[in-house]
Amino acid sequence: MGIILSIFIKVCMNLRDERDVPNRETPLHLAVKLGDETATEMLMVAGADWSLQNERGWSALQEAICNGEENIVMIIIRHNQPLGWPKRCRRLPHLIGTIRRMKNFCMVITFHFESSVIPFTSQIAPSVTYKIWKRRGSNLRADMTLAGSDGFRIQCPDQSVLFLGDGSEDRKLPPGSLCMISHKDKEVINALDGAGAPATDADV
Repeated sequence: MGIILSIFIKVCMNLRDERDVPNRETPLHLAVKLGDETATEMLMVAGADWSLQNERGWSALQEAICNGEENIVMIIIRHNQPLGWPKRCRRLPHLIGTIRRMKNFCMVITFHFESSVIPFTSQIAPSVTYKIWKRRGSNLRADMTLAGSDGFRIQCPDQSVLFLGDGSEDRKLPPGSLCMISHKDKEVINALDGAGAPATDADV
């Protein structure tokens, strides 16, 4: 049985992302459509890429969610989580180097809510403003403010996101750390705390 299983996994590794079929669907797409949990498990063990899209623009994970295949969704997420962190770690040096070579900048993006159906929406609905800047090294900061139409801030705490490409000055946070700051609560959260650890069933 172990030999047969090993052969099957090798076959899956060779065919895992093939899309030479109508609708450009991968074997993982087909396993999801058939509701085959065993085949899904084998393909994910072999390293199948769930994010590949078929001709309609759907990934295997999206198909599983829309089909209500809860167990298959759990299988895909459980196997994908350990793969995502090493991929990020491999790409991080290139990302940090690219940001470091960029010139300092400040960019402001504002979103106004409007509707062609409901009149005066833009005068009632709040607007969201993002301010993104780079000042030195490879660190980035993004601030978000939710404001009313009169320009006064409404009851929504302003938040900031910090990408510390150079790490923190006290060296407690390594390069590539991502922090969330709640100005109202005066709280700083390490968004990547625990990342890379095996996902528990509760996490999934």
